[in-house]
Parts: sequence; C-alpha cells; structure tokens
Amino acid sequence: MKLALLLLSVAVLVCAVNSAPVGCENEPEALPKPVDVTARDGATKTVVQKIVGIVQEGSLKTPKLNVIDAPIVCPDGQLLDHQGKCRPILG
Repeated sequence: MKLALLLLSVAVLVCAVNSAPVGCENEPEALPKPVDVTARDGATKTVVQKIVGIVQEGSLKTPKLNVIDAPIVCPDGQLLDHQGKCRPILG
C-alpha cells in the first residue's frame, strides 16, 4: 500500500512539474529584419528570364520516342526470347 501511495505521489508530482510554465513564454517574438524588395525582385526576374531562355532554346525538350513497339511474330519452329529475338526451339 505504501508503494502504491509513493508511485501515485511521484506521478502527480511529475505531472505538476511538466505543466508549470517556465520562463517568459508570453513575450512576443522579435520581428524579422526588413528585406530590400527591389533587389529581390530584380534577382528573381533575371532567374526567370534565364529559365525562359533555356526552355525556348529547346535544350530541355525531350526527344520523341516510340513508346509502343509493334509485336514480333516469329516464324514456325522459333520462339521469342527475353531479348526480343526469335530463337530456334531447343529440345
């Protein structure tokens, strides 16, 4: 019984300590430093212009590929292997 009372009192003490406010948590945070808007806009515009130039040049265009190949039909006595080639049937 004494052990249960001791454990209960320790649990209540831990809960009370964890819920107590610590330090100055209600103070407002410091305001962020102001940023020069014109400098940032100028840098952003130059980056955007570079990206548009690269895309218009066509260096980022994907090549045209055939995604679907025509089915391969092997002649009599041959089967299609895992490499897509017709091979004679062995055995």
